[in-house]
Amino acid sequence: MRILRVIIASIVLLALADPFGRASAASLTPLWTFTGGTDGANPEPTLVQGSDSNFYGTTSSGSAHGRGTVFRLSPAGVLTNLHVFGGTNDGGAPVAGMIFGVDSNLYGTTSTGGSNNLGGVFRMNSGGTLTPLWQFSGGPDGGSPLGELVQGFDGNFYGTTSAGGSNHVGTVFSITSSGTLATLWQFSGGSDGSQPGAGLVQGIDSNFYGTTFAGGTNSSSGTIFKITSAGALTTLHRFTGSATDGAFPDASLLQGSDNNFYGTTFAGGLSGNGVVFKITPGGTYSNLYRFTGSADGANPEAPVIQGTDGNFYGTTSDGGTNFLGNVFRLTQSGTLTALWQFTGSPDGEFPEAGLLQASDGNFYGTTFDGGTNANGVVFKLVAPAATPTNTLTQITAIQIVGTDIVITLPSVSGETYQLQVSALMSPTNWSNVGGAVVSGTGSPVTLTNVGGALLIPQHFYRVDIFP
Repeated sequence: MRILRVIIASIVLLALADPFGRASAASLTPLWTFTGGTDGANPEPTLVQGSDSNFYGTTSSGSAHGRGTVFRLSPAGVLTNLHVFGGTNDGGAPVAGMIFGVDSNLYGTTSTGGSNNLGGVFRMNSGGTLTPLWQFSGGPDGGSPLGELVQGFDGNFYGTTSAGGSNHVGTVFSITSSGTLATLWQFSGGSDGSQPGAGLVQGIDSNFYGTTFAGGTNSSSGTIFKITSAGALTTLHRFTGSATDGAFPDASLLQGSDNNFYGTTFAGGLSGNGVVFKITPGGTYSNLYRFTGSADGANPEAPVIQGTDGNFYGTTSDGGTNFLGNVFRLTQSGTLTALWQFTGSPDGEFPEAGLLQASDGNFYGTTFDGGTNANGVVFKLVAPAATPTNTLTQITAIQIVGTDIVITLPSVSGETYQLQVSALMSPTNWSNVGGAVVSGTGSPVTLTNVGGALLIPQHFYRVDIFP
């Protein structure tokens, strides 16, 4: 028996499908080259895919006010500006990725602008109407958020600020969808770390996990921490910056299929080129890969993702054969393959954002600079097939049909699939959905929770697979 990864059913998103028919070698196609004009410039965050199959992202600069934009990009490469930041109430310089809330609105942060020029939190509907939810003051609430938000199991949003707080080195906060903010932790700059530059991830144990870019007790090289929704923080690791450790983690963590957390550091490791690391929920740390600065790349600023083949995929912001960054694949045993070496034009250079594996199985990302206009690009990368590492069965569609929740996933002949539901994200709290059990055929199957769309406030689903 195995368990399919847990998903929030009230978010109508397309999840990852097993990719078939990939090319024998990696190919990269620029979908959009930013001009620096009305379309913005210098995209920094990871893209997000909506239930409409379009991609949504931000640029950190450019546009009429030089404060960046929110854009929508079709898979065919048609870009639509949804919002141009003005720097006043709406903020400016969004450097973090956006997320879709369970209400289907986009939520994000700006690093500057607002009434105190310290950024804010916003909500945006599908039509591009932006509503500021909070403007940071630099006091106990923090200031200058650089990381993406995460929506917790309780429906609230959680994030970090890189500045502000009682010690002026950042905070952890929660905020409701209506804009009520609570400060959960104010970093001291000492053993607990300082200046978190990445967002949080909620583990299956309901705790939140994150990193600080600096602080800690070892040359101020940053930390990994765990924090509860009530604000109790535990430091799991303090980076040393040595050749056997990392330094300055600048990206959010990923909880892998083995329940361990994976992340990157910008520096440390071999000759200061950064690492990919693994850490258990209990705090046991190990390096998975140390970058050399040559063809394998250097200085990753983005998180890794786990592909449907079980391998990890990511980017480096520097290094590579052209010293302009690359895209890589990394097995769970630590073998790295460089999939693409950026050349500057037309494919772009210096990718600071992570990758998104879209519903078509391909990878999508951005580069901060380069392209024909030297303002960055959005690209699509078709990766060569790899030997699967604990291949992940993934949901291909989650839909609300009337009042029902309908889930589609690939199947294997001889396997049986049972849909389970819980009001809490707890391994001991799952109930079988009556009648939602099917036998695999080798073709996609659907599992339905009749009336599931009426569950309030939200429920979580997983699939129990036998044998």
